Amino acid sequence: MSKTRPQKVNPKQIEAFQKSAARKLVAARKTLQIDEEASYEIAYEAMIKASLAFILAHGQRVRSQIGHHMAIIEFCELHLGPKHSSLLQILDRMRRKRNQMFYDVGSITQLEAKNAVDAAREYLALIEEEIRRKLQPPPAVGP
Repeated sequence: MSKTRPQKVNPKQIEAFQKSAARKLVAARKTLQIDEEASYEIAYEAMIKASLAFILAHGQRVRSQIGHHMAIIEFCELHLGPKHSSLLQILDRMRRKRNQMFYDVGSITQLEAKNAVDAAREYLALIEEEIRRKLQPPPAVGP
């Protein structure tokens, strides 16, 4: 079974996910001085929200199922290409670390949290540009 399903492209829905991702990035930055773990988790959530907007811009939606965060990352890897593999590797490492913290014992250092916030800022800028390029109408051809 496919991990995504077709869905009509809805610019308002895409914009809502992008705005949510941006708010989470602000929250992650503000939380950094108070709670490293919370900041890390919020930065990760910002990246997932941005990824969902990217998927929606492709006329797809990830199915709710076990491993759906991995499906989100795989979709983005496929459509962003190898040029951005290092940023997607960071996202996947954050996913694993978040799961470890949530389901087991783990901790986040101040540096890890700061790096997560920085990665989220870079990722959101990339996704915003990719969505803009995807939804931009093709140039008019002819006289």
